[in-house]
Order: sequence, then C-alpha cells, then structure tokens
Amino acid sequence: MTGISSIVNILALVFWALAVGGIALAVSATSRRASARPGVILLVVGLVGGVIMSVMNAGLIIVAPRKLA
Repeated sequence: MTGISSIVNILALVFWALAVGGIALAVSATSRRASARPGVILLVVGLVGGVIMSVMNAGLIIVAPRKLA
C-alpha cells in the first residue's frame, strides 16, 4: 500500500530537483549575460510542483483493510 506514497514522494523530489536546476540555469545564463528566463520558469515550476507534492505527501494517509477471520 505504500506505492502511492512512494510515487508522490518521488514526484516531490523531482520537482525540488527541477527548482535547484532552475536556479543553476538562471545563474549560469546570467553570468554569460544571456536571458535567465528559462531558468526562472524552471525554478517556478519546480517550486510550485514541489510544494504541492510535499503537501500531498504530508497529508496522505494509507488505510489498510482489516482482515476478518
């Protein structure tokens, strides 16, 4: 029953990694005097997705069925 919880946790991790990658991309582009827009967009998408998935993961309750004898 932990399959859903694990999937949501992995998705949250992926979104947080996107946010970190967006920061790195924006800093790299700014240092080359290029547009930082792709990095900022990646950062925003990563932050929004990471927050949503983290909240979902924190509120996810798995209720196991009881066995009847």
